[in-house]
Amino acid sequence: MQVIGCAYTYNISQKVRSRLARRKNHSSLNRDFSFFKKIERPSDIARGGESLRLNPNAKKHWYEPELAILLGENYQIIGFALANDLTAADIELGNSTYDGKCWPGSLGLSDEFVDMDVDDIDIGLKIEREGKIIYDHTYSTQRRRLEFPALPSKIIECHRKLVKAGMLDKSKDIDTSLPAGTVILAGTGLITPPKYYAQTGDIVTVFAENMRALVNQVAL
Repeated sequence: MQVIGCAYTYNISQKVRSRLARRKNHSSLNRDFSFFKKIERPSDIARGGESLRLNPNAKKHWYEPELAILLGENYQIIGFALANDLTAADIELGNSTYDGKCWPGSLGLSDEFVDMDVDDIDIGLKIEREGKIIYDHTYSTQRRRLEFPALPSKIIECHRKLVKAGMLDKSKDIDTSLPAGTVILAGTGLITPPKYYAQTGDIVTVFAENMRALVNQVAL
């Protein structure tokens, strides 16, 4: 199973990263689209009820609630599910995008994909800590700057440009034919403030109307 994350589908994701990035070659500073290979194997995924796992080399993690897109043949979208793209922000912004995005247990992903209209729905994030709801916010998919059906071609285009520029690292491992069964993470329109960064023991829910909520607890 191939899971590819997309960056900057929503403006807020790029704006926050460009403000916080500590390295001049971070993609948020010089590109309007980027991608990464989120997992190496299906066992790296935290399904509903399983544990998201913090990166032991990071101090700051944030949750990214988003849609996951399931591709059929010829890049056709055949379903949507909810996902939580856990990010080690201090590593991604200061050192390595790949290492700050991709480690076992960094992806929460629902196992129920549904065929529905997602042009104008609210995606929500709820954080429960020590028995109290400390965060409960949503964003609308209407705020996206890229259309979801355009993401496969954007991945392929970006991959070709990186190859030509000799800039590929572990993102070169993706199958750019994007075979049926490929899952694309469609990016987030919500970045949590520092007081809500991930902590061990958090119970985190990604939710949207007419979709199965994704609930994970956070562990080391």
